[in-house]
Amino acid sequence: MSRRFALTPLLALVPVVWLTSQSGADLAIETVPAAITTDPQTLVMSGTVTATVRNLGAGATSGAFQLLAFEDRNNNRTYEVGTDLPLGTASQTAGIAANGSAAIPVSVSGTVLFRGNIIHFAADSNNVIVETNETNNLNFTGRNSVFTGPTDTALNLALKWAADTFTDSPNARSSLVTPTVGDINADGTPDVVFSTY
Repeated sequence: MSRRFALTPLLALVPVVWLTSQSGADLAIETVPAAITTDPQTLVMSGTVTATVRNLGAGATSGAFQLLAFEDRNNNRTYEVGTDLPLGTASQTAGIAANGSAAIPVSVSGTVLFRGNIIHFAADSNNVIVETNETNNLNFTGRNSVFTGPTDTALNLALKWAADTFTDSPNARSSLVTPTVGDINADGTPDVVFSTY
């Protein structure tokens, strides 16, 4: 007795995955105008900085995030606890729409290394917002500063006057001391006093 088997091809089942783009937020600090004073003796800084934070992403932010102001003491442009000096924080509770912005005031205070030092700012310093780009959250004061030097840097020196003859000691024409300027005879014209040998 013979048996016949019918062979049917097996169809491989391939799962179909639909890829959808996830639009997310992307926080960046645009401007950081500062109204800060620093005591020249104690180096205590105080004032308020209003940073403009823009959402460059295609999706709105969800939830509150923190804006941190700090002094970057090791000059690596990142905030490191225990190394850098925190100067102040502010919380942004309202969401920021795609391509929207928010002006966030931060009260800063602390003893800085020197007067006029740069202040760094980090958006979402507590890292609670999922962003498409986590590398553009920092900015600092003075970033757009431009040094403008004098228009004419050429030095055109001219000799105003010179003394090469002396009445009291005609042969004493050398001097090792710094000249002193003062109105010796009270005629309203400064006199240059120096000793010769």
